[in-house]
Amino acid sequence: MDGMEGKKIEIKDKMSIMNIVDIAQIASALAAVGSFVGSIIVYKRSVNRECKLETLRKLTELRMKYPSMEEISNNDKLDYIKELEFFGTGINQKIYDIKIVTKMSGSRLISQYDIALEEIVKQRRKGKEDSTAYIEYEQMVEQLRKLKKK
Repeated sequence: MDGMEGKKIEIKDKMSIMNIVDIAQIASALAAVGSFVGSIIVYKRSVNRECKLETLRKLTELRMKYPSMEEISNNDKLDYIKELEFFGTGINQKIYDIKIVTKMSGSRLISQYDIALEEIVKQRRKGKEDSTAYIEYEQMVEQLRKLKKK
């Protein structure tokens, strides 16, 4: 073998080593991206699960505190509406899960609004132009109606 052939073999060896290193770097970069994507998926699932659990907790708390509309005074109904406004804001901002609410208490919340609470909301708005009192609560009820129709 002359010197020229030896240099060609040496260059080929270096190129194959460089190709192996490049492949290893690409593979490790892909593994890192895969790990990152996996972490995001796990995080999103845990946030979604926490949202559902928090919805269940809050809904259970409201149901225990206000079990029936017949058994509470108008002042307590107003307090209930205020809590439902807060809860409705959470629903409308997607902090709480509307699908869980629909399955657990959708019909109950709609009938409470229609039978006992709508009139109180209207009375609170009476004489006030552009009143948006309890608008979040009403928007939540409308979402529940739409989901119950599906």
